[in-house]
Amino acid sequence: MFDVTGAGDMVLAMITVARAAGANWIDAVALGNIAGGLEVEKFGCVPITPQEIIHDLLTENRESLGKQRTLDRLLLELNRHRAAGRNIVFTNGVFDIVHLGHIEYFQFAKRQGDILVVAVNTDSSVRRLKGPKRPIIPEKDRLKLLEELQSIDYVLTFDEDTPLKLIEQIKPDVLVKGADYTKEKVVGWESVEASGGRIALAPLVDGRSTSSVIQKILEAYK
Repeated sequence: MFDVTGAGDMVLAMITVARAAGANWIDAVALGNIAGGLEVEKFGCVPITPQEIIHDLLTENRESLGKQRTLDRLLLELNRHRAAGRNIVFTNGVFDIVHLGHIEYFQFAKRQGDILVVAVNTDSSVRRLKGPKRPIIPEKDRLKLLEELQSIDYVLTFDEDTPLKLIEQIKPDVLVKGADYTKEKVVGWESVEASGGRIALAPLVDGRSTSSVIQKILEAYK
């Protein structure tokens, strides 16, 4: 025998804990199977944490969950990704009327690490920043569009004028913004570098911007 994993003991321990916490037999056995499966993946007999079980459940249901997350749930999943040695990349924006510039921006961001988190301004924050006529595409639709992009792993919203609070809580390994910024103008750069991360500035695609798309549409219907 190559490795004694202790999977059977882990199954029994998980069932016992689940039953003691009030779970019915069906849920307790399901949790036991998950815990046993996670134990088999490890070398030797090692503890399985509640965070690992939660992450496994979330991963299993990823299709039905989609990519949208609340901050609390996102942080749980990111902790598991970090434990597996994956680097977290973060970027943010309005992303109104998705175009080629956005696509190449996300592709660049994804290449900077393993997991790409995109924070999207709510409709109310966009109106504060860009005026009462924006966004063109409402928040719910913008999120669904971004969910369909292969390069993006998670999306969430923020209602503040800047994503500083999110950045401080997520602590990304890489913070991405467009090359029209300098590092010192990127919100959260100091926090990211203080925790050992870095800033990456994505090259711009000439002539591709939401403003230019809107202008062309207006000209087409004059």
